[in-house]
Amino acid sequence: MPTLPSKPQNYFLNESHELSVGEKGGGGRYVEYLNINWLQKAQRLHSSLERVSQRASQSRDPLSKRRYYLIADPSPQIVKASKAKDAVRGQKLEAVVFSGEQSKFFERIGLDLIEVHQPSGVATVHATPEHMDQLLSRTAQLAGLGAREQARFVAFESFDWLSGKWKFDNEWLHEIGQKSAEGYIKLQPMISELEADLVIRALEQVFRGHAGVALQGKGRSYLGRFFLRAKLTAQMIKMLADEFTSIQSIHPPIFAFTESAPPAVVSSAKPLERGRIGFGG
Repeated sequence: MPTLPSKPQNYFLNESHELSVGEKGGGGRYVEYLNINWLQKAQRLHSSLERVSQRASQSRDPLSKRRYYLIADPSPQIVKASKAKDAVRGQKLEAVVFSGEQSKFFERIGLDLIEVHQPSGVATVHATPEHMDQLLSRTAQLAGLGAREQARFVAFESFDWLSGKWKFDNEWLHEIGQKSAEGYIKLQPMISELEADLVIRALEQVFRGHAGVALQGKGRSYLGRFFLRAKLTAQMIKMLADEFTSIQSIHPPIFAFTESAPPAVVSSAKPLERGRIGFGG
């Protein structure tokens, strides 16, 4: 008996190994979240991501549109539908703690968790340009999507530009006052050697226009993290921390040696050279 001709079909998964939102079927059980106005939440999340994207396009950081480092603000609490004995009228309250069980929410929306800031509980996260575009698209449609897709965003209140206040200790700045001091500029994780070189060149341009500051050396820790040794003022620290999301922290030397040995440092009067544990090549 001849077989009927069939139409060939191709199936493609995205980089998260997921079908698109419209192709997803039933699947297993999922947690039902209650008392959420998804129209308002979607608007809040989408507008906050748009502000981050706009700020990134204006930044002097050469990686601002290649690697998005941003702040994720947790929802105060979430309400789950529950049949547990300790549930109250079928509901169970749960605090959102990004350093705990809720850290899994980042992976569900394509974000990498970098660190959680205490005591505020906000988190620094990383997104590729592709994932940033997906977040903007999904949050724009979130109010009309199914409960399973909405549940991925339940733990997030909003997103924000990674401002400088998360990167330095105010007490250290008060100690510096109007003077110059030695400090270490540590770059974010996941930055490649080529990307680190782009950031360093941009920082060199910034330092050239200011008196009393200088880049003095650069290196790479045993964890593969890139850092710079510099002569800094409080004003320069604030400006760099707020402008360059590629910078994770700026701190005095005492903290730098807990992670790695110092690089070979050259005189600030000479061109910046590669350190003994530096970039290589």
